[in-house]
Amino acid sequence: MEKIVVCGVGAIGSHLLFLMRNDPNEIDVIDFDKVESKNLNSQFYTKQVVGKNKAEAITLLMLNFFNKKLGLYRFKLVRENIETVLKNKTLVIDCFDNQESRLLVRDYCKSNSIPSLHAGISDDGEYGQVNWGEFFTPDKEEAGVATCEEGVDLLPMFTKIASCIAQEAKNYFETKEKRMYMISKFNVTARKVN
Repeated sequence: MEKIVVCGVGAIGSHLLFLMRNDPNEIDVIDFDKVESKNLNSQFYTKQVVGKNKAEAITLLMLNFFNKKLGLYRFKLVRENIETVLKNKTLVIDCFDNQESRLLVRDYCKSNSIPSLHAGISDDGEYGQVNWGEFFTPDKEEAGVATCEEGVDLLPMFTKIASCIAQEAKNYFETKEKRMYMISKFNVTARKVN
């Protein structure tokens, strides 16, 4: 059995877990943020979990809806606790929405030879990417409203990115081949990278 951790369970990460509900592997989640009403438009949460920690909320939803058990970490991932969360994982999936956390995950995984998949969406929501750690450089952050707060208009893009991650994780465990994905509103392009 593989050991996967999903880092960040917001707009992309929460939909990824919905798509991985039948995955037989052990999955942990980490997020320190709380579910807010504005998240209900773009993230896989219900009104009943508003105010709860996102890692706890997604764990409850996955168990109640699909009988899928997840491990959870309710704190912010930082240098001082990263080993506790990522050590002994066979795949780390980065769905964080900030450059600092993305770099922390990428660098830890690289220095410890842990495969990592990174997913993100452009500030304007026009394109997304799924990339392996050795090829991943996070975009610089722009000041302004987070893309995940724009909600309904971007929901198809969030789920399209999440489905590429879910498919890539499945393919990787079956074949050990790696692909990177570029996603637009109308197209998904995958390219083998190993």
